[in-house]
Amino acid sequence: MNIKTTTLSAVAAASLALSALIPTQAVANDAFAQSLCGYVAADDPGRLRKKLKENKLRLRKVYDDILCDGSSMLKFAIEKGSVGAGEFITKKLPKKSLTKSGPDGWVILEWAESKGHADSAIVTAIRSRIAG
Repeated sequence: MNIKTTTLSAVAAASLALSALIPTQAVANDAFAQSLCGYVAADDPGRLRKKLKENKLRLRKVYDDILCDGSSMLKFAIEKGSVGAGEFITKKLPKKSLTKSGPDGWVILEWAESKGHADSAIVTAIRSRIAG
């Protein structure tokens, strides 16, 4: 084995080991999640919808995996007062998602009421979605 072959083998092995430690998909998903959270914070449902469409994803498929400042996207929208984005998220989620406990143990309506957001337009939209 000559020096060039040994060097290429070592470089290939190091690259393979490094790629196992730093998955490219995780970095891409982090950027995707950050952009969605940014659109929620900016109350831009149009760009939120566009980003999901560009990535050929449905909100209901990624909703549980994305946290914005440690909160679900819907809680984040309520905290930021992002009515347009919050109503968009509410419409796209199944009713079951709006009535089940999240990872923090809270149902979204119980959480909103406990945090003083009972009068929020988003909470009103959630109630309407659950009822109808």
